[in-house]
Amino acid sequence: MPTGEETLEIRKRRGVALEANQTIQSLVYPHGNMDIRLPLWIVEYWLEANYILEAKIQWHAAITWLQQKKSQGTLGLLTQLMLLVLILTTTTSRCRLISVSKGGDV
Repeated sequence: MPTGEETLEIRKRRGVALEANQTIQSLVYPHGNMDIRLPLWIVEYWLEANYILEAKIQWHAAITWLQQKKSQGTLGLLTQLMLLVLILTTTTSRCRLISVSKGGDV
């Protein structure tokens, strides 16, 4: 998958071609030493996937920061609550309540 910047450039070039009344049937994407034909909607999919990936990276960084603060013993009650909310909102299967201050299940 191309980066977000590359995908924006592809979308821009696609738009220029469409404005020039060129008929576009598919997108040819180089992969290794071969070209792959993809449907035009793949550009919008890549944009959404890159957006989700960036959000995931930011969430991971926030959780890591909070966990470091927890291990250093510098979390206040509000921050512990924020960590609990992060854990609950990022868990996609079988939610469990985790006691941040005690480290066990609630």
